Amino acid sequence: MSGIITDNLGRASGLLKAAGGGKVLQVVEGKMSAAQQLSSSSTWTAITNHTGTITLSATSSKLLVFLTAQLYGATNNNTGIDLYYDIGGAGYNSMGVPTRGNGLNEGIGCALSVLVSPSSTSEINVKPYIKSYNNSGNVYYNYNGSTATYSNMILMEISA
Repeated sequence: MSGIITDNLGRASGLLKAAGGGKVLQVVEGKMSAAQQLSSSSTWTAITNHTGTITLSATSSKLLVFLTAQLYGATNNNTGIDLYYDIGGAGYNSMGVPTRGNGLNEGIGCALSVLVSPSSTSEINVKPYIKSYNNSGNVYYNYNGSTATYSNMILMEISA
């Protein structure tokens, strides 16, 4: 078969027209290897030393964020994590992916991912935020109960 395929009709060859958009334009990675302890708090609190920063090249681009981290909360202390972002210094807002782990006096591995359309070419900062759902003790980021662990955040600009 030769020539240019101009539609997405199924063919015996299995070939389809190439999809437009959705290409990775840039990737930014940030690791954090120190533990951070937060006093018992029922409000979302920023992890101060773990920020990913990216500036999208077009307002039509999407931002794809991946985070892997370890949380720790004492027995019966349900620990939550969410991703927040700040566009151009306007203030941090939730990216809408909160998750919650039961406090079992052990480390809880977590992985979050979210795709958003910020409609901006201003600098975007992304931070994990954590909290205690039942406010019954300290919560930890990058800690497994005995030693510091590390977390990884990847920011990707995806073309429209």
